[in-house]
Amino acid sequence: YANIILLMPSQDLNESLTILRRRNEISEGIPDFNTLYFKDTTFWDIAKFVVYTKGKTPEETCEEVLGKVTM
Repeated sequence: YANIILLMPSQDLNESLTILRRRNEISEGIPDFNTLYFKDTTFWDIAKFVVYTKGKTPEETCEEVLGKVTM
């Protein structure tokens, strides 16, 4: 598949997990799927592109994604 894009808040895995836990209102001690997914390399292996969203508006993220898939 040519256009598999991994969207991450940050290049720092722990920061990304913290941000996603806040977004999903996951309490400490409760397992969340983000931790399981990000620590598994499968998503990283199949992704053709990684787009980091921290500090970007949804529109800026969209533009970056579209720029990657139309290359």
